[in-house]
Amino acid sequence: MESVATITVDKLNMEILPFIRMYQSGRIERLYQSKTVPASVDPRTGVSSRDITINPSARLSARLYLPPTAIISRPAPKKLPVIVYYHGGGFCTFSASSSHYHSYLNSLVAEADVIAVSVDYRLAPEHPLPTAYEDSWEALLWVTEHAYDHSFGLDRRFAEFGDFSKIFLVGDSAGANIVHNMGIRLAENGMEVEGLALMHPYFWGKERMGMRNSKAGPSMFKTEDFDALWPFVCPDTFGLDDPRVNPLAEGAPSLAALGSRRVLVSVAERDLLRERGRSYYERLRASGWGKEAVFFETKGKDHVFHVFQRPDEKAAELMRHLVSFLKEESIQGRYSLLMDFGDLASDLLEPNDAEEGLDLRRSTGSSGNLGRSIKPSYRSTSNIREIDLPDDATQDLCSIADRMIVASYDRESNSSYNPHISFEPTEFLPPSFDQTTGVESKDIAINPSTDLSARLYPPSSTTEMDHKLPVVSFYHDGGFCIHRTASAHYLNHLTAKDKIFTVSIDYCLAPEHPIPAAYDDSWEALRWVAQLQHSEPWLSKFGDLDKIFLAGDSAREHNA
Repeated sequence: MESVATITVDKLNMEILPFIRMYQSGRIERLYQSKTVPASVDPRTGVSSRDITINPSARLSARLYLPPTAIISRPAPKKLPVIVYYHGGGFCTFSASSSHYHSYLNSLVAEADVIAVSVDYRLAPEHPLPTAYEDSWEALLWVTEHAYDHSFGLDRRFAEFGDFSKIFLVGDSAGANIVHNMGIRLAENGMEVEGLALMHPYFWGKERMGMRNSKAGPSMFKTEDFDALWPFVCPDTFGLDDPRVNPLAEGAPSLAALGSRRVLVSVAERDLLRERGRSYYERLRASGWGKEAVFFETKGKDHVFHVFQRPDEKAAELMRHLVSFLKEESIQGRYSLLMDFGDLASDLLEPNDAEEGLDLRRSTGSSGNLGRSIKPSYRSTSNIREIDLPDDATQDLCSIADRMIVASYDRESNSSYNPHISFEPTEFLPPSFDQTTGVESKDIAINPSTDLSARLYPPSSTTEMDHKLPVVSFYHDGGFCIHRTASAHYLNHLTAKDKIFTVSIDYCLAPEHPIPAAYDDSWEALRWVAQLQHSEPWLSKFGDLDKIFLAGDSAREHNA
């Protein structure tokens, strides 16, 4: 007798659009999802990301994003504000590695010049609320510990570059809900951060506040979906007026105690959640909180469009508002520059009279990093001889500093004595197109885990040449402890004049990284340059890898 095959139908048990479906078998289908992508160096923005583990036992992790300024600069020219980012997705979809959020964080970090920690909190229904809140709080404490203990099991670049007096919590949708709840918990623990940014926050409640009279068009969401979402992700809730999802409900913690110095609330005109976001802002302003609150509405757009839709002018406008919010007050005044040349530094340079009151303790340190903010004028107070500098030398502060030091010990010099040589340090030169030589440069990360990077210089003539160019691997000077690859003026001229492809190596500096660190970095960089099948598009297209030269002077010659 033939057997009859049976087909088991896995019936749908629950559907909450556009988030999730659950079947009778327990199978979960996440609908509103995007592919995951690995941490990497983003070729579009130059932002470097890496995944870090916060709590292995809870499988709590985050993705750390560093802007180009934190990749190529050692030590930090300035401390960078820190964003703790909480992604959206109704507490049940997406992750820190979702492609949409990864792309958005790359753009935000580059635009705002901040460090970001994107928290990969656990999702419902496998981990119902309050798990996401607990994970988010633990991640926030992990970040704040860096302000007190740089050995707290962390990424050293994060500890070196992060300004932990300028922490911002930023989130969209459910992530903005987390931001609010973290703000309440901060206040309960006597803590405060610089700012909270709630982008299209997910707040809900029994009262209907929505799109009934809107002329902007229908929302992507339906009321019944949000009615079902909260009890699904938070089964222990007592209802839709739970203060965690409805901060305006009776008995909810007062917004007057929110643990932040500033708050940004952003909504979208077509979003079903728009009115709740606006009401939150108005309640905050009326609460007696008394600090800076900013509201911004995007006309004609729907929920979290800036993350999931193709970038447009509306998304760019919202990004500008968020970046402006993050940058405000992020730099307190101007910082001074004190070149560190050992014992010589203390009596060689001092600020001009007009610059009195600047904090001279903010030294550039032994790596000689020149920073990215406007520097005050300095003059020499040692008995050094006046020297003639070429007109273009003022574009390279390292060049000036080298000549001044040499002159101070050049007793055979015939130049006339002048006890005060004044010069105006220039702003750090990022990679750019040099108008004088036509050379375009860019920074690349060779090994993000060790901060090893380089600056590439192809000559302008590459666009017209029918052959590839010799490659020069260039090692900068400075006694292994000062200067860096970003002394761009000389290399622009060298590259243009000799028609070569220059790779300037930014090796680690002593004393933070004593020898042989510079040798190891230089060798790793050389091996990277010499790859036969090169992954770097400029080097692959323009560089003749059969003709590699090593160049350097002073400490550079030792490396070469």
